[in-house]
Amino acid sequence: MSCRAVPEPHRGRPGRPVAYRKPTTTIGGRLPAPEITAALVRGLLAGLFLRAVPAGPRWGVIACVRCRADRAVWAAPSDPAGHARQVDRFIQQHDHTQEP
Repeated sequence: MSCRAVPEPHRGRPGRPVAYRKPTTTIGGRLPAPEITAALVRGLLAGLFLRAVPAGPRWGVIACVRCRADRAVWAAPSDPAGHARQVDRFIQQHDHTQEP
């Protein structure tokens, strides 16, 4: 299953149109471990959103729109299985599909 993160517009100079960055990051694109990819897919199925971070050590951010919380997803964690458990814990805390 392949999903693309939603690109964010970056601000141009005044008087110029806002340009959109190409979505360069896909789930599993540069993630080192399949456990993290599986956790992100579970998050998408639970109604959470992914936001790409184009630079830096973070791969992206998984976010809950309803309560405005987010969690960083690292590109190369030292313990991929532990990081996947942390992402799963965030998903369980912000799974609003079971609420009325």
